[in-house]
Amino acid sequence: ALLEQIGDDNLPAMLKWLVSNMVTEQLVSDIAEASTRIQTLVGSIKDYTHMDQGRGKQSVRLADGLRSTITLLNHKLNAKKIAATLNFPIELPDIQGWPGELNQVWTNLIDNAADTLPDADGTITIAARHDQRADGSAFVVTTITDNGAGIPEDIRSKIFDPFFTIKAIGKGTGLGLDIVRGIIRHHNSSVSVKSEPGQTVFSVCLPV
Repeated sequence: ALLEQIGDDNLPAMLKWLVSNMVTEQLVSDIAEASTRIQTLVGSIKDYTHMDQGRGKQSVRLADGLRSTITLLNHKLNAKKIAATLNFPIELPDIQGWPGELNQVWTNLIDNAADTLPDADGTITIAARHDQRADGSAFVVTTITDNGAGIPEDIRSKIFDPFFTIKAIGKGTGLGLDIVRGIIRHHNSSVSVKSEPGQTVFSVCLPV
């Protein structure tokens, strides 16, 4: 139909014009997509570091910090083809704490989980629930679960010790979980681990 309208002589010029316009449209589309990704990443970094907020204790939405952490670790997760899933109830209450410190907790736990998983078929599931105890105290329990090989029972009690690591030399400092424990203690909270082959669960309990 196009050839009938423009004739043989004009076809090469018309095709070049079409290609040029389509390439330009694609470039504009790519730039728009890249800009959106940059905006998302910058927003996640701001949420992660809380660089525009005070340093005091404040109300924290755990889901926001965990989403920001996943965004910042997304390159590593994608490189290892790890599927990360977040599962939070809408009515999950806020907790009082230091957002930047808690984001360090999520980073260390998720990063460690990613390191233990193979380069394919790995999954990390992050979930949270509201828990009420008999004495009336309320907590939010956040769990980070991976389907890796698990932590052997004989070293499970040592993983929070400073400088203890099962990673290869140069791959880890052995301080990640020690930092986690210190931050959780600062929040008057607790962290625990249950592990078996195919399922390792780190649970962080934070008071509402």
